[in-house]
Amino acid sequence: MHRSEMEARVPCAGCGAAIADDSRSFAFGENQLLCWGCALRRGGSFDAEEDQWSTDPRTDDLMAEES
Repeated sequence: MHRSEMEARVPCAGCGAAIADDSRSFAFGENQLLCWGCALRRGGSFDAEEDQWSTDPRTDDLMAEES
């Protein structure tokens, strides 16, 4: 993996795993993301036909940590 690819990744607010810019994730708050797995575990539901989240995952506990 090239250095620029590593820099393009941000940590998941739930588990800390690196998320690539082009991967499916859930954005919330000002600059936070949940990886696919964490978003689903937190109750999120993705509508593939509409290409959007039909039910947002729970993030209230994570947003409280945002500064």
